[in-house]
Amino acid sequence: ECFHTSAGNIFSPTEAREVLDLLYNTPYWLPTFLALHTGMRPGEVLGLSWADVDFAESTLSVRHTLNPAEESFPLGPPKTRSSARKIAISSEVLEVLRDHEQRMPKNFWYQKFVRVDNCVKRVAEPAIPNPKNPEEFRQVCSQPDGRIVNAESWRDAFRSKLRGAGRRVIRLHDLRHTHASLLLLNLVPMHVVSKRLGHAKIQTTIDLYGHLLPSSDSAAADRFAAVLGTVT
Repeated sequence: ECFHTSAGNIFSPTEAREVLDLLYNTPYWLPTFLALHTGMRPGEVLGLSWADVDFAESTLSVRHTLNPAEESFPLGPPKTRSSARKIAISSEVLEVLRDHEQRMPKNFWYQKFVRVDNCVKRVAEPAIPNPKNPEEFRQVCSQPDGRIVNAESWRDAFRSKLRGAGRRVIRLHDLRHTHASLLLLNLVPMHVVSKRLGHAKIQTTIDLYGHLLPSSDSAAADRFAAVLGTVT
């Protein structure tokens, strides 16, 4: 089944599972998995560092967004103030991240950023882990050898795998819409979804996804009648 929102196309649960199968054993499986499970924007997923993963609390902190160009990697703040948020993650996501971290090489390729003429330049070099140094960016969704994953290579691999398998192609950003839409279709409250997405106002969430719940009013009436059924 093909779903639509006012923002774009989304995957059905079956399609979401299929794309993860297609990307398995590639560096682009993890960012796709995280985008589907958290609703984070592509830049937020790529801007996620290991310092943002709280294994004890089962949360991810959105503190940066990464929009890599060919020679410069600007690591900037989230899109809006409300975009800076904590997102709860399931035990499945937690286990995937724990396993991924354990597989990373000891000599991790750190992304060191140097500001030159108001442009943030990347200098990649192997280094001893030092999480206290804010200039070191340890990307969660990195290559197996620790090199950075950028949006262009992720997008190209995503599209290529879908087209090669004869599957419907959607945008990377539509993974975010898929997360929100499937939650709402499974009766997760709108305000909870809005908070996960980092929307400043719940009206933004309603405008994008409210039409997915056309029967919510009648369902509410039936549910209330059921609650008072013993009275009548």
